[in-house]
Amino acid sequence: ADSGGTGDAAVAEGLRLPTVTFLNATCPAEDFLAHEGPLQRLICCSGRITLYCDHNDFALQTSEILGGRGPSIGRRNTPLLPPGGGGSIRNTNIDVVDCTSMDANVSGMRHSYFDLN
Repeated sequence: ADSGGTGDAAVAEGLRLPTVTFLNATCPAEDFLAHEGPLQRLICCSGRITLYCDHNDFALQTSEILGGRGPSIGRRNTPLLPPGGGGSIRNTNIDVVDCTSMDANVSGMRHSYFDLN
């Protein structure tokens, strides 16, 4: 039996979400963008995916260092490409909103700008 969520193919087939939005997502970018990773499964059940990212998010930087999981998807401010480069993610309904240059943020942590703007 599968653990459910976006990893459960049977659930994903019947599930339709108009949009999925990530705010400073902690998922490791390499895992998220993998050929059969969470992003590919979300594409199958969502009409639009939006990632709000901040390259200078201190909370995510700290998590990457202490957790040893590699760069978080929430700090990515470039177009989404599969691991190893080449090709592109098979969907044009993915938006990456780069919030790195926003002035308003929470006390330098840069991890909670979305609720201030």
